[in-house]
Amino acid sequence: MKPLVLYYYSPHSLEITSLSAGIKKFREEGRKIKVIARTGSQLLNEKSAQEFIKNAILADAVFITLHGGRQSCPIFDILMKTISGRKNSGEKAPYLHIYPSGKDEDGILAAKEYDSDFGKEPWIILNRYLSYGGAINFYNMFKYLHHFLFKEKITFSEPIKPPEEGIYHPDFSKIFTLEEYYSLKIDPQKPTIGIWFYQSYWLNGDLAYINALIREIENQGGNVISVFHLRYKDKERGNKGADFIVENFFKKEGNTIIDCLISPMIFSLTLFAPEYKELLKYLDVPVLQVILCGLLMLCL
Repeated sequence: MKPLVLYYYSPHSLEITSLSAGIKKFREEGRKIKVIARTGSQLLNEKSAQEFIKNAILADAVFITLHGGRQSCPIFDILMKTISGRKNSGEKAPYLHIYPSGKDEDGILAAKEYDSDFGKEPWIILNRYLSYGGAINFYNMFKYLHHFLFKEKITFSEPIKPPEEGIYHPDFSKIFTLEEYYSLKIDPQKPTIGIWFYQSYWLNGDLAYINALIREIENQGGNVISVFHLRYKDKERGNKGADFIVENFFKKEGNTIIDCLISPMIFSLTLFAPEYKELLKYLDVPVLQVILCGLLMLCL
């Protein structure tokens, strides 16, 4: 089987652990793949940027995820110019996939201008693998890509939609309903702290800070209801949004069941969703905004 060589750019690195797990699973089946992945901060250095571009144009495929348009990829313009130049001169060029994860106008226009199959079935399928995320979707995406590029017979699964909201606790692998969790973990005599955080952190196993918060609250005698979710409603995905989380995880029969909400969410609740303007007032408990600080992961 021909080895697959993929150059991959992520603006935020959140999915790198799942990407790596997908690579491992793919290789465990005896298949060959080489993925070189970089994040934005790794390509700010001119030498690193030039090396990435020099090798990326010789790969089988180049995947660029944008989150905030072209500016979210520091080498976007020069990389597109280089790949386009090779195509125009008749030289071999990689299959180019551009995933506008933020769905902003600039990102979509960039994909429309440069993506090898913008708007066609491969573009839609690859975007779905990337949008749903997680190790299993990366694994099947590699199989799909191998089949698509090399025309070799290989069995792959369609993109698998993961849970988009649910209660998380490090003691359990199962996602419980509120009633199930309440009977297992909630002592009515203790204060209850709510936490809500991004589904992408749960999906990619980036949970060290959530685990630390949960353990510290419990060590100090409190209950915790920690909920991952997709904050804004997406019509294509059909997810439920932050108002559903408040109503179905932080309230019971119309009554608020938490005494405080800890929020490590990094974007404004109402800037992109004005309908949430009264949501925290409706919850009617103190909200503590957590400031996250961390290092970007390096890709192997």
